[in-house]
Amino acid sequence: MKVKYKYYNANPYMNETGDCVIRALSKFLDYTWEDSYSELFNKSLEMKLLFNNNKCFRAYLQENLGLKELEFDGKVKNLNINKKFKYIVLCKVADQEDCHLICIKNGILYDTSDSRNLEILSYWKKED
Repeated sequence: MKVKYKYYNANPYMNETGDCVIRALSKFLDYTWEDSYSELFNKSLEMKLLFNNNKCFRAYLQENLGLKELEFDGKVKNLNINKKFKYIVLCKVADQEDCHLICIKNGILYDTSDSRNLEILSYWKKED
């Protein structure tokens, strides 16, 4: 299935501020932005890391949600999507050290920008 794009910003003030981890989780879990922030904040306190640190959100996905990290070599648009699953995808942003987290549900990538051409570092999936 080909991945489509739809603008999504769960931030209540529509800020686009480097909160991709919270936006992706809010869509993935059907939580508000605040609930997603709170969940990750609690994990970050436990681990003494920032909530958007790779180790922190990876631990949250594994320990709190029971998801297994999977590898994929290619771009988001080439990920073989099954509509029965929802996905959290960790992407590499070209020429930056930072990574970007997105959510794909029902074959639609939800984000503040079209990330289909980003390279995937890894992903997690759960039956929807």
